[in-house]
Amino acid sequence: MKYGIIILLFFSAHFSNAQADTTLYGWIDSTTYREVEVTAPFFGGIKVWEAYLKKQLKYPKAAKDNKIQGKVVIEFTIHINSTVSDLKVFKSVEKSLDEEALRLIRNGVWVPAIQNGRQVNYRARREIEFRLK
Repeated sequence: MKYGIIILLFFSAHFSNAQADTTLYGWIDSTTYREVEVTAPFFGGIKVWEAYLKKQLKYPKAAKDNKIQGKVVIEFTIHINSTVSDLKVFKSVEKSLDEEALRLIRNGVWVPAIQNGRQVNYRARREIEFRLK
């Protein structure tokens, strides 16, 4: 009986620590998910997101003068209270374009993701395309 309890404690400790490798389970930490049932959209949906980008995107002068174009990919966490944090440039084009993409994400209005019927923190990625006309 004593050995059975020791083995049970060993396995329960082993499996509770297994969640430290979060990439296997679809979440970053105990409160942030990468995969959810309903992703965190921009408030108002895709059309509002596109209108927001069209209105708010300010093409940096240096990038425009040098004819720099491309897609910047930003990774960030959308929290339950609709705030964003932990912004990182996942795919860079040029520093001024990266900074503008970060600004757009930071100033946007996001809706929390849903997992198992409740709002959760969500690690998202968004592309922002910079094209000269």
